[in-house]
Formats: sequence, C-alpha cells, structure tokens
Amino acid sequence: LTQEEAAGRVGKSRPAVANALRLLGLCSEVQERVRKGELSAGHARAILQLKSEKKQQEAAQKIVALG
Repeated sequence: LTQEEAAGRVGKSRPAVANALRLLGLCSEVQERVRKGELSAGHARAILQLKSEKKQQEAAQKIVALG
C-alpha cells in the first residue's frame, strides 16, 4: 500500500499520511503522548531529530511541562 493509496482510503492528503507515518519513528512513550493529545504532532516531529529514546522522552516531558 503506497502513501498515496492510504491517503485516498482515509480521506487525507499524502503529506498528512507521510507525517503520521514519520511519527512511528518515535519511542512508544512519546507516541502515546501524541495519541493522548498531550504533545502536538509538530512538537513530535521536532523530537524525531533526537535519536536516543531517553532524549526523546526527556524532550517530550519538558514540552508537556512547559505547556
């Protein structure tokens, strides 16, 4: 299934699907914060630059704490 096909099936744009798929590269704790609405997708994409799971978790925690 291509991103274009997935986008058509869910009624979203291909870039929206690509951005959502990119978030799968985050550690599970950060993904859960996005799912719960504690962390925006934009913040989550920025956190993707951090390769260490620990650094991702720390960044997410700081962002959530700062509101």
